[in-house]
Amino acid sequence: MEPSGKSVKKLKALLTNRLKRPLARLARQCAAVWNDADAVEAVLLESINDSPLYGALYAVNRRGIQLSANVTSSKIDRTQRGCDLSGWPFFDDALPYSGLLLSKARRSELNGRVCMTAMHAVTAEGQVLGYVAADIDLRNSRLRPQPKGALTTWRQIRGDPGIRNTVFQRKRVRSLMDEHVDEVLQIVNTLICDRGVFDCQLDFARSAMVMWLADQPRQYRVHVLNEIIDPAVCLSLPSRTYPEEAIVEPAAVCRVLERLNVLREADDNIYLRSGSLNVINGMVGLSFSCDGLHYMSVEEFLDKDELFWFGSYAKVS
Repeated sequence: MEPSGKSVKKLKALLTNRLKRPLARLARQCAAVWNDADAVEAVLLESINDSPLYGALYAVNRRGIQLSANVTSSKIDRTQRGCDLSGWPFFDDALPYSGLLLSKARRSELNGRVCMTAMHAVTAEGQVLGYVAADIDLRNSRLRPQPKGALTTWRQIRGDPGIRNTVFQRKRVRSLMDEHVDEVLQIVNTLICDRGVFDCQLDFARSAMVMWLADQPRQYRVHVLNEIIDPAVCLSLPSRTYPEEAIVEPAAVCRVLERLNVLREADDNIYLRSGSLNVINGMVGLSFSCDGLHYMSVEEFLDKDELFWFGSYAKVS
């Protein structure tokens, strides 16, 4: 969502405080190789993870011609090399001879999302060579104040000791949902990305699903397997644009669902019983056969592999 007038000043102060040092360092590194576009891109790629606020990094000369590719954490897009950005809104502001400039909030010309661009002058011997630019997606969860008591880091809740102590005496029995898991995950991905579902809980063991719709957040719907894989479940819900307030990218939804299935199949004794995803607050919930519960951010969840969850019991190839 686009920030209100009252919040812009606070937002710019936050961004300036968070970006001034890493962008100044990046500008110095780029200055040393400014005449070599490939070398500039290599510097941008090495720096893309210096701040969690970076959406895309790129370099622009004084005339507004883009010298480098758009560098993100997932790809390098060289289609923008050589493009004239001088007519873009962030170039309407007076660019600094040194230091940092933040553009006004605007719709990105590349992906349509609300963003700001932070530009830092690249200088050598007192002369401005150009600018390094960082597009900041204003949906980034790290820009949002967390409500009091909100969960922001991994939390583990131990379950019933009676269940935990007998976990190795029981083995997973494949459920009906396990037999149709590819179809189920594809449907759930469609429900979240295209049909307005913002929170979905998959109970693999009981072959059931609970979901909440963005336009009916105080109500939930429960479906068993034959209803989930019935096309009417998706088709009965009108198409919805992906919510702007979601802090989980649509592309990450599929990755989360696939990871849930990995945890379901990883071991016959310790395995996932149910998993949930909320794209608004960006949290994943997990319930395992040992009755333990886990809650963590999508980023943290996707960063952990089977060895984290199962140790030496993990079936790694």
